[in-house]
Amino acid sequence: TTTPSVTTGFTVTAGSSASFTVDVTIDSAAAGGASDVSTITLTPTSGGVGVKTVDVITLVQDEPDSWQRFSFMPITVDSPASAVVGDDIWMFSGYTYDALSVTRIIQNTIQVLHTDSRSWNHSDTALGGTLTPLDWGGGSANACAIGTLVYVTGGLTGDTDAPVSAATRIYDTATDSWSAGADMPEPRQTHAQVCSATTVYVIGGYGDYDETTGFAYPQDNLWAYNPTADSWDTTLTPQTGPRARHTA
Repeated sequence: TTTPSVTTGFTVTAGSSASFTVDVTIDSAAAGGASDVSTITLTPTSGGVGVKTVDVITLVQDEPDSWQRFSFMPITVDSPASAVVGDDIWMFSGYTYDALSVTRIIQNTIQVLHTDSRSWNHSDTALGGTLTPLDWGGGSANACAIGTLVYVTGGLTGDTDAPVSAATRIYDTATDSWSAGADMPEPRQTHAQVCSATTVYVIGGYGDYDETTGFAYPQDNLWAYNPTADSWDTTLTPQTGPRARHTA
């Protein structure tokens, strides 16, 4: 429990500052991931600034080398693309399921977990999200980040004419905005992807569906995307064999 050591008699003069402490007591049985909020209310004695509130959040951390439960994702999805930017974990698209029709639905949502505050934001405005979604569904896509920019490539679009995408979409986490990069040389899904400080690498994955057999086949490619030149290099040495549903 959190208890500010101040009462209604505590006064701060306009233009000045004053210090106070918040005493925290953590029960020995408190579970990792638990939190408690105290609200400090600041009420003006005169003037029109209005009442202000400050929330003090106490989080409980387990012992090192143990698992903790963060808050659940706002939108439960399967096979999203993900990338880490600073202390934030970003997730793009993925699948949800209609239990009645046993139908897999490709989503265009994005979600972000702020690990420092254990809070989420997302792109579903009906659930209170404020972020900009993808302009397409891209389940089984992949992503990685260079600085504040996340590069989301490939994935299933749900379009029967071109079910696997070759698109490169760039999300700026600082401005919540999307832009397009050069398409990959060929469509890919369930590929591995990793970023260096300057380059996006795409490794293997399933290609587009074969019109004759109806199947998609694993590939052995190693491609490199240069964001500055907005171009893909296909001359790198491929893998020793085709591979899909792997990671890097």
